[in-house]
Amino acid sequence: RKHYEWALKRAAADQERLPELEQRYRKNPKNRELKNQIREIRGTLDSQAYAAAALYRYTGESRYQDDLRRLCRVKTSEYPLIGFGAHPKTPKGESWNQEWAVWVYCLLDPNEKRYHGKVDIPLHERLTRAACNWADFRVVNPAQKRSFRNGYEWTMPHVTGQETTPYVLPAMVAWKLSGDAKYLACCYWAADYCLGGNPLNMCWVTQLGDRYPREVLHLDSQYDGIEEAVPGIVPYGPRREGDRGTPWFDGPWDNDCGRNTAYPYHKQWPIAELWFENRYNPQGNEFTCSQNIAPSTAVYGFLCAPASGKFAPNKRPLVRITKLSLKREGSTPSVTITAEAQDPDGTVAEIEIFADHLKIGSIPK
Repeated sequence: RKHYEWALKRAAADQERLPELEQRYRKNPKNRELKNQIREIRGTLDSQAYAAAALYRYTGESRYQDDLRRLCRVKTSEYPLIGFGAHPKTPKGESWNQEWAVWVYCLLDPNEKRYHGKVDIPLHERLTRAACNWADFRVVNPAQKRSFRNGYEWTMPHVTGQETTPYVLPAMVAWKLSGDAKYLACCYWAADYCLGGNPLNMCWVTQLGDRYPREVLHLDSQYDGIEEAVPGIVPYGPRREGDRGTPWFDGPWDNDCGRNTAYPYHKQWPIAELWFENRYNPQGNEFTCSQNIAPSTAVYGFLCAPASGKFAPNKRPLVRITKLSLKREGSTPSVTITAEAQDPDGTVAEIEIFADHLKIGSIPK
């Protein structure tokens, strides 16, 4: 609470200046300094709205609800929770991000004793409808239009996990608020897509499933001598073209580097298939917790049944090469490898044999 009050006082002067700055910017829209000042102030106000919603939900003190009401930019149920140019209801020249503020407030139960019957019901109902409309725009409508039914914002470019990370948090919240099955369906569709039902048949979580990314940019694994990245990493995945030549991304660090190995020419490939096992590529093979791992964890956990307490981890299969024999017929040598495998859980689908990280053969089960 002390931090909240401190931030509120510091931002009061900037908030008073905002209308003047916006008026000046409308007269001179090319002034980048004005634009940045406005963006910073608006961002601070959005953070205050989030804090006010969280503090009201936690304490039930009406003053925080009053602050949220004053700071809320979602003026009608048709307004987006994130105001940006691609949404038809965003006023021209304005922007905001009050997604989490609205969600935190909508998900409170007005009947809880801590609120003493003082929840602003019209505000709560308006923002609840807005949250559901936002989920329709952000998730449901794109999922119904897009192949494979993967729902994420229609205008979002392939940059930070659109092919690998289920971006369906708006649908999760809308299902909780409304119980409408269409929102839950979108969560399942996105999970199906990211866990293997995609053009690469890739399960986009390291060490999960039969086919998963192996060469991700995870310096901790590489420093510790771990050949494959640790389990549970969700990389950025396929990325749009166009990073070539920037100072940070040259040679193998460049996402476009791997495209030169594609045949036919990479522009003839769908972008969902243009991903390469190149651990040095930050744009496609790196990750962040906030952009990839946290959303994935939330969605997959949301869809899982409650734990029974009886889970037992799989037992690791054992493979042992028992014999190597070399034969030469004329100038052509051949190598025969004899191996034994133990499969305690009955889950092994195929045995693959590698030499110096190169696959040299496989043995079907």
